[in-house]
Amino acid sequence: MSTAASQPRSEAFRRIVVIGAAGSGKSAVGVALAARLSATYLDGDDLHPSENFAKMSRGEPLADEDREPWLTLVGQRFAAPDDILIVGCSALKRRYRDHIRAQAHGLSSSSTSPADKS
Repeated sequence: MSTAASQPRSEAFRRIVVIGAAGSGKSAVGVALAARLSATYLDGDDLHPSENFAKMSRGEPLADEDREPWLTLVGQRFAAPDDILIVGCSALKRRYRDHIRAQAHGLSSSSTSPADKS
C-alpha cells in the first residue's frame, strides 16, 4: 500500500479530504487550502442525493444505507482527472473513508486526528 509520504509531492497531495463534524470549519479550511494551492474545493454535502436532503430537512438522521450513494459519489469525484481537488465532508467513520478510498481507486490516507470512530 502506498502512502502520501512515499509518493512524489505532486501526486501525494492531489486529492485532499477535510473531515469533521457539522460546524467544525471544514468549508473554511477547505476553501482557504484550495486558494493556497490553486485547487478546486467541493463541499461534499452538495453530492448528497435528493432523498438525503429531504430526510435531513425533516430533521431525520441519515443511516449508513443513506450515506452509501453519497460516499460513492465523493469517491468517484476523487477518481476524476481534476488537477488538485479538496473535498470537505463528514466521513467520520473509518468505514465511510474506506468506501471513499475504494471508489477513488486506492486513495492513500493520512490522518491528523488520533480519534477514529468505526
